[in-house]
Amino acid sequence: MNFYNLQYFIDVAELGSFTKAAHKNYVSQTAISQQIASIEKELGFQLFVRERSEIKLTQAGKSFYEDCSKIVFYYNHAIRRASEEASGTAEIIRIGITGPGDNVCLPKIVALFCEKYPHVQIKLERDTFYGIKNKLKRNLVDISFSFSYDILGESEIAVERLIESEVVLLVSRRHRLAQYDWIEPTEVANERIIMVSKDYGPANFEHMVQCRRKDGYEPILEIVDSVETLQLYVEMNQGVAFVPELLFQYDPEYCKLVKVKGSQETNEYVVSWMRNNESKLVPAFIDMAKTYFEHTNI
Repeated sequence: MNFYNLQYFIDVAELGSFTKAAHKNYVSQTAISQQIASIEKELGFQLFVRERSEIKLTQAGKSFYEDCSKIVFYYNHAIRRASEEASGTAEIIRIGITGPGDNVCLPKIVALFCEKYPHVQIKLERDTFYGIKNKLKRNLVDISFSFSYDILGESEIAVERLIESEVVLLVSRRHRLAQYDWIEPTEVANERIIMVSKDYGPANFEHMVQCRRKDGYEPILEIVDSVETLQLYVEMNQGVAFVPELLFQYDPEYCKLVKVKGSQETNEYVVSWMRNNESKLVPAFIDMAKTYFEHTNI
């Protein structure tokens, strides 16, 4: 068994799909299946229960996954430290970003941090909400900025709330609702609602759908693969989208934010890090981020 086999196993366990794991690693589904079968044969026990279109970890598989995740974490950590020492650039912070809030606040936070720590190099890693969480767990990023729904519930991840933003409706300037500053929730019932896919952030997706149902209707969804695509669809007047008011950059020439009456829906923007990350720069950067949000009005 080698490291790549472990990585394949972890990807299947986390994604719940041989197909998705194969796509992520740029190999065929057959290759992934063969590697998992090889691991199970070597171990002498079954890792997954395969039920039609769904696969689940066995109890032994869950235990193996927990330990393998730690192995991969420390493997990546060891490579990173050695690489940084070899290149003479040991003072690096890797930040995971997901959008859309990062463009609003991160440049200012980084500027403040670099004034105090000019020797530190900042590297950014962009991914989905789900992808950044996994990169955080594997020590591929030190810190992540995201919305809370897809990052909570992981005991090994520490989370600090930065700001809470009301969720509002983003519409094209050409849309019929652009004439209003406030609308009733049911005004959106027959509109095509643009949403990033469930793969981008499963918990965020489910939260948004449940909120629409609480508003009294079943949403008509147009699923896209990124926040950028979502915004483009709205600009083209091909639908509307629910976005966090304080943490979404848009061009007011093409779009407008409309509030929804009686809405209690909010998004929490958080910073996260692994509890076992030993870098002294991580708490310093997090303190800088907290200070920024405490003393600024976005």
